[in-house]
Parts: sequence; structure tokens; C-alpha cells
Amino acid sequence: MSLSSTEESDFSPSLRMFAPRKLFKVFGIATLVVAVLIVLLVVAVYLPPVQRWAVGRVSASLEEKMGLKVDIDEVRLTPFLNLNIGNLRATDAEGDTLLLAERLHLDVAFWPLWEGRADIDGVALNGARVNTKSLLPDVEVKGSVARLEAAAHGVEWAHGHVRLDRALLDGANLNVALSDTAKKDTTETPVQWLIETDELAVRRSEIALTMPGDSLHVRAKMGDAVLKQGVFDLECPHYSVRSFQLKEGAVSMNTTRRPLPHDALFDIAGLAVDVHNLSFDENKRLKLNLVHAAALERQRNLRITELRGAVLMDTLRVSLPDVSLTTTQSRIGASLEADFAALQPNGRGTLRTRIDARIAPNDIRSIARHDAPTSMRRQIDEMTQTLLENDLVEMGLALTGNLRNLAVERVSLNAPGLVEAKVDGFVRNALSEQRSGHLNYAAATRTTRRVRALLPKSAASSLNVPDAMRLLGAVDFTGADYRTHFALQQGKGNVNGRAAVNLNTERYSAQIDVQRFELAQFLKGQPLGPLTGKLGVEGRGFNADAARANLRATAEVREGRYDRFSLGGIGLSAALRGGHAVVDFKARNPLIDGEGRITAELNRRYAAQMDVRLARVDLRGLGVIEDTLSLGGNFRGTVESSQDFRHMAARGELRNLCFVAPSRLLIAQDVLLDLASRTDSTFAHINSGDLKLNFAAGSGLQGLADRGLKIAKMAMRQLEHRDIDQALLKRELPDATLQLEAGQENLLARYLRYKKYGVNSVAMSLTSNATQGLNGFMRIGKLQAEGLVIDTIQATITHGEEGLKFAATVENRKTENPNPFLATLHGHLLRAGAAADIAFQDANGRLGLRLGAQVEMEDGGTRLHLNADTAVVAYRNFSVNADNYLFVSNDRRVRANIKLLADDGTGLQIYSEGSDSLKNDITLTINRLNLGELANVLPYLPKVGGTLDGDFHIIEDQHNFAAVGAATAKNFSYEGTQIGTLGTELMYQPGENGQHIANGYLTLDGKEVAEIGGTYDPKGKGYFDGSFNIRSLPLNVANAFLKETGFAMRGTAEGAFSVKGALDAPVINGRLKLDEAHLYSNVYGIDFAVDSVPLELKNSLLELKNYQLTTADKVPLTLRGKVDLTNPASPYVYIDVIGRQFPLVNTKRKNESLLYGKLLTNILANVHGTLDKLVVAGRLTVLEKTDVTYVMTNTPLTSGSNLSDLVTFTDFSDTLTVASSAEETKKSNMDVWMEIIVKKGARFRCYLTPNGDSYVDATGEGNLTFRMPPQGEMRMTGRITIDEGKMNYELPVIPLRTFNFAGGSSIDFTGNVMNPTLNITATERVKTIVTEDDRQRAVTFDAGLKISRTVEDMGLEFIIDAPEDLEIKNQLTAMSKEERGKAAVALLATGMYITDDNLATGGLKASNALNAFLQSQIQDIAGKALSTIDLSFGMESGVNAAGETTTDYSYQFSKRFLNDRIRFVIGGKVSSSADATEATQSFIDNIAIEYRLDAANNRYVRLFYDRNSYDALEGTLMKTGAGFVMRRKADRFSDLFLIRRKKKSTTEKSKSK
Repeated sequence: MSLSSTEESDFSPSLRMFAPRKLFKVFGIATLVVAVLIVLLVVAVYLPPVQRWAVGRVSASLEEKMGLKVDIDEVRLTPFLNLNIGNLRATDAEGDTLLLAERLHLDVAFWPLWEGRADIDGVALNGARVNTKSLLPDVEVKGSVARLEAAAHGVEWAHGHVRLDRALLDGANLNVALSDTAKKDTTETPVQWLIETDELAVRRSEIALTMPGDSLHVRAKMGDAVLKQGVFDLECPHYSVRSFQLKEGAVSMNTTRRPLPHDALFDIAGLAVDVHNLSFDENKRLKLNLVHAAALERQRNLRITELRGAVLMDTLRVSLPDVSLTTTQSRIGASLEADFAALQPNGRGTLRTRIDARIAPNDIRSIARHDAPTSMRRQIDEMTQTLLENDLVEMGLALTGNLRNLAVERVSLNAPGLVEAKVDGFVRNALSEQRSGHLNYAAATRTTRRVRALLPKSAASSLNVPDAMRLLGAVDFTGADYRTHFALQQGKGNVNGRAAVNLNTERYSAQIDVQRFELAQFLKGQPLGPLTGKLGVEGRGFNADAARANLRATAEVREGRYDRFSLGGIGLSAALRGGHAVVDFKARNPLIDGEGRITAELNRRYAAQMDVRLARVDLRGLGVIEDTLSLGGNFRGTVESSQDFRHMAARGELRNLCFVAPSRLLIAQDVLLDLASRTDSTFAHINSGDLKLNFAAGSGLQGLADRGLKIAKMAMRQLEHRDIDQALLKRELPDATLQLEAGQENLLARYLRYKKYGVNSVAMSLTSNATQGLNGFMRIGKLQAEGLVIDTIQATITHGEEGLKFAATVENRKTENPNPFLATLHGHLLRAGAAADIAFQDANGRLGLRLGAQVEMEDGGTRLHLNADTAVVAYRNFSVNADNYLFVSNDRRVRANIKLLADDGTGLQIYSEGSDSLKNDITLTINRLNLGELANVLPYLPKVGGTLDGDFHIIEDQHNFAAVGAATAKNFSYEGTQIGTLGTELMYQPGENGQHIANGYLTLDGKEVAEIGGTYDPKGKGYFDGSFNIRSLPLNVANAFLKETGFAMRGTAEGAFSVKGALDAPVINGRLKLDEAHLYSNVYGIDFAVDSVPLELKNSLLELKNYQLTTADKVPLTLRGKVDLTNPASPYVYIDVIGRQFPLVNTKRKNESLLYGKLLTNILANVHGTLDKLVVAGRLTVLEKTDVTYVMTNTPLTSGSNLSDLVTFTDFSDTLTVASSAEETKKSNMDVWMEIIVKKGARFRCYLTPNGDSYVDATGEGNLTFRMPPQGEMRMTGRITIDEGKMNYELPVIPLRTFNFAGGSSIDFTGNVMNPTLNITATERVKTIVTEDDRQRAVTFDAGLKISRTVEDMGLEFIIDAPEDLEIKNQLTAMSKEERGKAAVALLATGMYITDDNLATGGLKASNALNAFLQSQIQDIAGKALSTIDLSFGMESGVNAAGETTTDYSYQFSKRFLNDRIRFVIGGKVSSSADATEATQSFIDNIAIEYRLDAANNRYVRLFYDRNSYDALEGTLMKTGAGFVMRRKADRFSDLFLIRRKKKSTTEKSKSK
């Protein structure tokens, strides 16, 4: 509506009059309305419906703008801003809960808000859970908060001041994950807030932090943390805290993607911290005083009990004046004063630090175990315990200066009882590539007992770490150039060296000088002497494959010894350049004499050429073998390989191989080698003489190894499951073939023959493939080992459809072997075990043994079952129970039920009895077992006899074992010597506390002769308490075992001994008395009465005080000394042996005597040492009254058919017969040195034949030295000079003649005891008729033998001389040696002087046939030895009735057969008289056949025909017949009737007494 101007003019005065008042009224009303509205609004806010409406509007707004849905169950706002919210829940669009709070409380004072500050009486949040997901940028927070409370009075936002009275975070468990997409904060607005706190507390809270990409995980826990009086000025900034305390804290961290606690670098628990006066000001000065800190690092089990110290730091300097860290056993003290500039490469500041520590072994062990693999932790525990025991390790460090010039005042390490080391010096420009410096170092060991304790048992016996070693040296370096010199001292030895290396140019050099260094201190049991030598290395390049790499190295051993062998003269030089290497070596010393070169290419393929020339290698000196043997030969070959070693090849040849023994030279055939391996094939060919070894496979070496390992694992797995799947194993077999053929002419066979083994032939073939399986055979022809001879050993293995089968045969053929038998074995594999049959047949084809058995694995153990067929044991048929078994469980319990019974009552039974699983009685019963027959079934074992009965029980009770048993051997004999009836009783039972108790008894012919018993405690080193008693033990029991020695004993022994102590050092006490004891030998004519004085053993020491062995003439041999049994395994002996005018032999000849007469001696000797190193030294004097006879049974000088041994024709193509065939002396543990003096007048007689027809009888004198070192090489040096004597000797064609030794004959010993050099001339004076120019005259000849070589290569030179006839003497002188030998043989054989000249001129008036016969036989006699052919000639001269001179020539020819048992003899006579006619002469006059009945040729049966037998009464007769002939040599007529009596058995002798 509008007013007109008239109306406006009408009302304007009034309006102007009332306008102010009305306006005020209106304003007042309006104000009142507003106030009422405000009051109404405020009142409405506190109304629950309004509050709910407001919450709904806010929730809708948040959902619309942020996608959040907020639900609140309860909202209460009371006047003056007291707000309570219950059950707040915020979820996102996907329905995931982002925030959940049980209660939120806010209490703010209203009126202070009007003054510009807020007083918050309380803020509380209870039961909250949060999951920010992607709500917050770059961070995700998940977790829960049990309670969060705070109160702040004085929050002045205008002034930027906050005073926080208190704050508490309780029960928080938050996971914070940071994102790697966080943006850099570019805000430059300064923060001007000042926050003051009275107390901040965190209780029972844990927070886990995960860095981007899971690169770092940190988990921290605070049980109770309180911060008091804190001021935080964020503008300056300036921060200060009066105190901070933490209890029951924990923190752990890892840097892997796996969440904690996996792979934690550390895991600290029980963390307690107390920090006072912590501040950080605007000048960046940091101060704090760590009053106390403690923690447990659980992974290393390291407990820090105290950590304290002050920290002062600003932008220029850091100071740690006194820091102390203590564990339960260790303590570390440190200080640090450093300018940060001192830590810069070009800094000018100063640094000073000190560390002194005493570290306990437990702490070292805890730290080392954590960082080591699990498999090594136990080893670390043992190592630290052994090395450090309980001693603290002291370490120290002191540095001053800066990194530009750093002085290393002290770096020290002191491990008591182990090592002490120090380092000092200086370093300049430590962080620069041009760093330089000088460091001195020193280390010393006092004792290395602890280090030695760490050596493995296998090495501890051979290696040693000596005490008191000292190392001094210094290092100088400039940039990449490092140089050092050092000196190592041990004992009197020194090692001095210099070395240099440049890390940039990769150049290096080293020179080491060794002076008298005692290697024996490092190698136990090795007789090494001090070593002196040099080593030099110079080169460039750390990678040998690099093109520029080169290396030169030299080594020289100037002085050194191994035992008595010098090691000097060994040199080595090597060069490497660009992958090409050359190594030269040489050795010139008693061990090795040789040289060689190796040339190698080390590029993409490795290739090496070797050329080694060895003139001699002492294999024994090098410890390769125990025999005295040296090797010589050449090797030339090539070796090639790819870098991955998948392709390899080797070719070469060993030529000119020879083995040299003290008395033998073995030249071996060359050995050719050809080996190659590729990824798809492998082959090897080795040839040496008649040895050929070939191997081929269808895969490389690595493939073969992998396949073999796989088969082994499969087999082990099948054995564990007790199920052998042969088909599965067969499919895994590789394609391979192995073939071996060898005879007697190869390296291996010749070496075996040298070792006294013999193998005629070896053949083997083995094939393997997945289709046909494993098939092969092996055959060994004639295996010989000392007394063991086996003709044939054969074995086969076949793989058929039924599985793997095997068979073996051992056979000795009756025609070739003195111990013939046939043994066979057949078997096959089963699904869960194996089955086998064994059989044995003797020389007569009798079945001595036959057994069949099956062994199968079962659940819980293994079962043995004998085949129920009739078994044969010791030639008897045994029935076997069908349900027999022997079961051994996995816990070693035994169950059995085996019964073998023969028709004659012989039985063997094994059975068990037990009522439950904890108790068991295992019984072995033997009834009437014939030991003699059993011994026949077991070839090569000692021949025993008798009948064995026995009963043995093993009682098992709760895994404890006891045993009891008894056995009787009736009429027991050993090697044909009757001993008697032996009985024994044995008992064993466990004692208390793990002890073992045992007792045993021995009876002879029903009488107890020995008892033994004792208790053994295995604790510690073991303790034994036992006794051994002897009661009237006949000493002749030992004669069965002394039979081969020719010695025997008689008498009885009584004794009682006690043994107490550790097994390695027991204490033995006791007494032994020998009653009427004798040591005698009928063979050697010895009978010593043993002293009857009891032998007392006190504390393991036996003292001999004039202990005597007395002869029948009461002449004593005295023993003085001691035997120390402190170490029973190696007793020590020290005994003097003294004899004056002592007859070693003093007996008359008996039938079995080999040595008789009187051997009178003076003896002075000493025996000392342990049994493995026994030393015998002394003097044996053979006195002039000696007259002794020795009967030789087998010698090259024995007459008869053994003439072939005198002359041996050697085929030098057989390299095994170059040297003597003397037996090699076996290695001995004794070192013997004896001086033997033979006085002039001593007479020695030696019968060359048992009947004494041929003999040597001589007197002589001389000095000899006998030496037998531990190597077992018996040596004798010296000379025996023969003063006078004679030799009665018969050769096959020379009748028995007596030769007189020429004066000056001698026997020289130059080493080999059995092979002295003989310088003997023996002649016989023979007078015969010599016809020249139809004139006859008698001439006296001296004809005989001359021996001038060794016994083994003796030969004979026949000599002849005519000392009284100058013409004949000149004739003989003009002859050759061979012609004189023929004349001497003819003279000795026929009594005629026959030479080639007088035979050619017809000087011998005989038929042409006889002339030819004599000439050919004489030439043959003088030229070679005869084996089984005997020839003899005779001549008889006279005058017939017509007065004519007649000469009758007779001969005898014989041949022996069947080992000389049968002799065929033909004889005849031819006369040269004029009246002799062809009709009356017969070339063959007599024939005889003789069969020898004994080895001595003293008794034989004879069949004969004699055409011209002369009888004193009847005249000339013809005789035919048979007869028995017995020969006997006798010194007296009564000896002809000396009859050999049957030797009484031991039992009969004992009964007669």
C-alpha cells in the first residue's frame, strides 16, 4: 500500500514525535523474541527428540558426502557442554565398520570459553575399535583402545598454549601400516604451540608398525610407561622431560615380508627404562641421563641387567662420558668424546673413545648360537665351553684423533688359557681411497690344551696344536697397496715372511723363510725333524681365468727329516699366465728321486699334460706300505675337462715300472689308461700285461652317482618298510658293463706274489640294465696265501623273473691240492629277505655240511628259519623241527626254537622260554659233537679232536641279561697232541648300578686248574675288580701249541692274581710258582730247569732277582730286571741275561735230534722296551770247547736228487726270478743287535743228509754282528774263518768222497743271514794211472770243489791239479776252466784221468759206444745239474792169466719217479782185455726196481736181476729176487740196534708220574 503525498504530509508530524520510542519498543520486542528463540533453541538442543533429530541429520549428511553411515544408540548433552555418546558405530558403503565406540564422554567448562580458553575437565573414550581402511591418506590404522582419558585446564588457542594435566592410554592394540604413496609435506606455516604436561601414561598397550611393501615390521609393547613434567615448545623448538619411566616393555623387529615373530632380528622383553632430565633445545642440544635400563633379548637369551650413562650432543659434538653395560656375567665400560667433524673424511675435529670389556662365555655363546645354522648350534656350545670354559674374555679398544689422522692406541684381546693379542698403530684418511697407515700386531699362546680338545677323535691321534706360539708382525698400507712382514716362533723354530698385495692392480707377492720349524709338534706320532726351506709367490690377477692373470711360485725344502730319511732336495716351481699353467717339480733325496712337469690350459676347457719321471720312490718311507719296497717308473698322459666337469677324459701310460725290494727286482708291465665321461656315456680301459679292465656305462659320472644314490635311498626305504621290491630297483639300474681278466703277468699279480700271495687267474664280468637286471660271474683260479691254497673260487649272480639269485663255489681238486674239498653256496632274494643253501664235501666226496635257511624281515624284527629237510653237520644227518625259528626283535630280544638231532644222539638245540615279554631264557645245548669231524668240515683251521657237550643259558629280564653255561670236551686234542678232558663253567650277571659280574672255571681231567672272576663298573673310565687263580696246572698243556717250535714244557704251575683299577691302567698283584718246570727240546738238545722261586707281582711290577734257568749240569742262565705291567696293553720289560760257560746245547743224539753235542757259550745281553718296541742287545761268545752237530733237512748242499738246486738256469725275460728267492723277513717289533764271537777251536759238524753220509766237519773262528731292526730285515756281517775241516760229500755221479778244506777258507756275511758268501776250497787226493804214448804211470791229483759265490747263487766249480807231476800240471794249466772242470768230474766220478785229448786219440781202450756214452755224460755232468737221473762209473785194472793188462769199466744208470718214491736202476760192465768178445760181454748186466718206505731213504723194498753176481763160495752167479733193505749210520756197534720208541702221550706220561 502506498500513501499519497497529502496523507504523508498529514502523518509526518506525529511520526516524527513518536519514532524513537517506538523504535526502542520494537527493538526490545525483537530482542526479546530473539532471546526467547535462543533460549528455546538451547532448551530444544537438550531435549532428546531434538538431539536424535540432529544426529540423524548429521549422519545423513556424512553418508551423502563421505559415504559413511553413523549410528548412535544414545546421545546425551547436559547443560554446560557435558556430552555423552553411547554405542557409536560408523560404517562405510560396503558395510565395513570403521569406528566402533562403546562410550564417548566430553566435559568442557562453559564460562572459560567466553574468555578464549578451554578447560576440559575430562575426555574419555571407552571400548573403541578403529579401522581407517582408506579413509586416511597414506596410512591405515586398525585395532582397539580399551580406554583413553585426558584432562586439560588452560587450552588457550589464541596464544597457542596447552596445559595437559593428565592423559592415559590403556589397553590399546593398534596396527599401523604406512603406504609408499605419501606426499611430501610442503606446508610452511610455522607451528606456535606450547604444550605443557604434568603426566602422560600408557598402560598395557601394544602397537605394530608396518613399513611400505612389508619391508619392515616393528612391534612395541608398553606395560606401564609414565612421562612427567614435560614441556614441548613446537615453535622454538624446545623439548624437556623431567623423567620417563617404562616397565614391562617389549620391542621386536624384522626386515622380511613375513609378519612377526617370524625372522625377528631381535626380540626384547622385560624392557625397563628410567631416564631423567631429557631435553632438546632450539640450538639442537640433546641431554639425557639414563639412570637405568634393563631387558632380555629372548632370541639370544641375553639379559642386560644394567645400562646407564649420560648423553650430551649438539650439532658439533657428541659426548658419552661414562657408559656402562652389564649382563648377568659380563661388563662393558665405554666412553666417547667426538666432534662430528672428526667423523668426516676431511674433518679437523678430535675423537677419543675407550672400550673395556669382560665378556662371559655364556654371552658369547648366546650371541653366536642365534646367528648360526641350527645344525651348528650344538657344535658352538661344545666349542665355546671347551675353548673358554668359565673364563671371562677381556677386550679393549682405545682410539684418538680423527678419520684424517686416527691413532690406534690399543686393540687387545685376552682369552685366558687360550690367546693374547694386541694391535696398535695409526690410520690416515680412513674413508678415502688413498688411506694409509701402519699397524703392529702381536699374538701369543700360553697353552693350547683347549684347542687340542676340539680336534676330532680321528685327528687327535695324529694332529697337535703346540703350546707357546708367538706371532709378531706389522702391516703398512697406502691406498690399495698393502704390505706386511711377520715372524712366527714355536720352540726353536721360526717362520719369517713378507707379503704384499695391491687391490687395484691385483698384484701380489709373498716370500716365506722357514728355519728349523718343528713339524713334529703339529703331527703326532710322525718322526719328523726340523724343516728348513723357502716359499715364494708372485703374480697378478685374483681370477685365474682372466686373460691378464699370471702367477709364479717357487718352493724349496732345504732340510728336513722323516724318521731317518732326509727330505731335503725337494723343489717346486709353477707359472700361470693367461690361463696357461706350467708346474715343474723335482726331488733328490732318499725318499724320492724324480722330476716332472705338468702343463695345463685353464680356459673354457681344462686340459693338462703330465710327464713324470721317477727313478725311485721309497714306498715304505712314504708310509704307503709296510714292506721295504721302492718304485720307479714314468707316467705320461693328458687330462681334459669342461668347466662344469660334465665332460672329462684322461689318457696315459705308466712305463718302465719297477719295484725294488732288498733281495728282489720286480719289473712290471706297462699300464695303459683310457678314461672318459660325457653326459651320455662313461668308459674306462686299463691294460697291464695280461690284465684287462673294461668299464662302460650309458650315462656320465654324475648320472651314475645320482642313479646310485637314488637306488641306495630306495633300498634303505624298502628295508625300513621290510618290503624289497626287486622290480622297482631293477628299473632304476643303469646301463653298465664291467669286465676284468687277469693272469699271472701283470702288475697286480706280481705285487701279490711279492707279498707271498698267488693268484693264477681272475675273470669277472658284470652287466647292469633296467631290462635284464644285474648279471655276472667271477672266477679266481688257484689262490695262495701262505699255507692257504684254494684251487678255484667261482661266483655268479643272475637276475631273472623270479628275482636276484647268487651262487658261489670254492673247490680244491684232489689231484692238485693237499686239502681237497668242495664248498657251495646257492641263494636268492625274497620279498622281505633272502634264502641260501650251503654245502661242503671233503676229499672223498663225503657230505660234511649241508644247511639251508631263510632270513626274512617282519614287523618288529628279523626271523631265521632253517629248511626242514635233513641237515648235515660234521658228516651226520640231523633232523630239523619243521617249526624252527630264530627271531631277533628290533629291541634285540631273541626268541628261538631250533632242534637238530642225529641218529647217534648228537644234537644241537637253541630254544627260548619266557612267560611274558619282559623275561626270556635262551638256551643253547650241544650233545656229543665230534670236534674232529667238525674240524674237517672247516678247512684250514687247526685240527682238533674230542667230543663236545655243552649247555648255555642267556636269561633276559626287563632288558637285563644274565648268562650261565658249561661245556666239556672229552679227549680233547690239538694238532694231534692229546691234552685230556677239558671242562669250563661260565657265569655272567648284571650287578647293581650298571655293574657287570662274571666268573669262569677251567678243569682238566676232572680237576679244577684255573678260575677267573670279577666285577666291572663302566662308570667314568671303567673300573675292574677281579681275580685269576691257577691250581696245579700241568705245563705240558702248552706243548700242543709249541709243537711247531720244537720246544716243550713239563711241570706244574700254581698262582693267584688280583686285578683292580681302570681298564687302561689296572693294578695287578699276585704270585706264580712253577714246580719242577722244564723248558726242553729233543730236537735242539735243550733242557732247562726253571727256577722254583715264586714270581711276585706287586703293583703291576714283576722284579727278577737272579732268576735262573739251569741246565742238567747245574749251570745257570741268570735273569735280572723287571717287567712293568702298569699298562697291560704295552708292558715294559728291562731284563739282563747273563750266562758263564753256559751250554746252550748239551745232549747226545736222539732219533728226533736236529742239534746235539755241546754248544758252550758266554752270554751277556739286555732286553728292554715295550712289546711293540723291544730292544735286544748283547754279546754271545761261542767257546773253544764247543763240539756241536746240526742235521740239515733241506738245503742246497744236500746230496742226492737235489743237485738241481746247485745250478739254476735263469730266463732273464722272467723278471720275477732276477734276484734270490729267499723269503722276505716279516716285519718285527724287535730291534736286535748281537755281537757273536766264535773262539778258535770251536768245532761244528753239519750233516747234509739225515743219515750222516754227507757232512761238513770244521773248526774255525770269527766275529759276527747280527742286526734285526724293527723293519724286520735280518742282517749279519762278519767272517768265519775255517781253520781245518773236511766235507764228506756225494753227488749223483760222484761217489761218496772226503774233501779236505784248504787253509784260509771262509764264510763272509755281508747282510742277508741266509745268503752268505762262501769262499771255500775243498779237495781230495786221488792217485790214478795215466797212459800216454802207450806208457802208463801213476799220477797223484788234487781234485775237488771250489765255491766262491753266495749260498743262493752258489754253483760249483770243479778244480783239479797235479802238484807232483809237472807235465800233467802244465797240461792242466793249458786247459780252459771248463775243460779242467770236465777232467775233475771225470776223475772224481770214474777214478780215471780223462780229457778231450786222450779220448780223441783213443787212449781209452773201450768200445766206441761206451766212449760216446762216457764223453756225452761227462760233458753233461760238468755243464749242468741233473734232476732225477743218477749216473755212476767205476774202473778196475788188473792182469789176466795171459799176463795182459785188463781194465773193466762199469756203470750204473737210474731214474726216479713219483716224488722219488720209485727208483729204476740199470747197470753193466765192459772189459778192454784182448780176450773179451762180443758174445761174452753184455752192455746191461743188472736191473733193479726199488720202492722207498721213508723220507730219509733208510728203508726200502727191492726187486732185482743180477747177471754177474759174485759169491765167495759159489763164484759167479746170476741172481733174481726181492728183498728188504735198511740202512743205518752208527758211531758204535750198539747203535745199530737203537730202535725208535713210540712217544708216550701226554696222558700216559702224567699217569706214569
